[in-house]
Amino acid sequence: LFASGQRARKGAVPNPYFQNVHPEHIDAGRLIGVARLDGPTVQGVVRMIDRTLEAEAQGLIGRAYFDLGGPLSFGAAADLGHHVRERISPQRHTSLVLDFSRVPFMDVSAARAVETIAQDASHAGKHLYVCGINDAVAASREGLGVNEHLTLEVRFANRLEALTAARDWIFENTASLDAGEDTGEKAGANGKPAAA
Repeated sequence: LFASGQRARKGAVPNPYFQNVHPEHIDAGRLIGVARLDGPTVQGVVRMIDRTLEAEAQGLIGRAYFDLGGPLSFGAAADLGHHVRERISPQRHTSLVLDFSRVPFMDVSAARAVETIAQDASHAGKHLYVCGINDAVAASREGLGVNEHLTLEVRFANRLEALTAARDWIFENTASLDAGEDTGEKAGANGKPAAA
């Protein structure tokens, strides 16, 4: 909804804010976001709202998933690094999944930036899973020697395999995570923990 001033009513008027995710500052204060919440029961919708507010306040527990798309150049990879650092909670996230299924090309600087993300995850004790790396990107990374933290043990063919491995690791290590321990293990290609 748009809280506008006096306007003549002339019939249908095109909405200048349709698909405009970044309205001008002066207009942003006059826009009211409207959404419909739907569920089988009122209590279910209220629970969904409560859980959303809790997640916004405390962050999500478990895994974080980043879906990448398009050619990955340094600027995009540096921005990804920023988002990963900004959105991954040191206390609440145990796993990080990077999906390269829609990345046809990665330049030298992007390959190094992705390796830095992998190093940061390793140093922070996060369990990294990557999927969908095509042959050209894999060969490029191998030729540059930037696969130290993206070993075959953390690479999966597709998103489902990577997310399943992350989920399995979380479930298998829930007791030690609740106690604040780090098992020092990473998931292997079969989704089971393998020595780091």
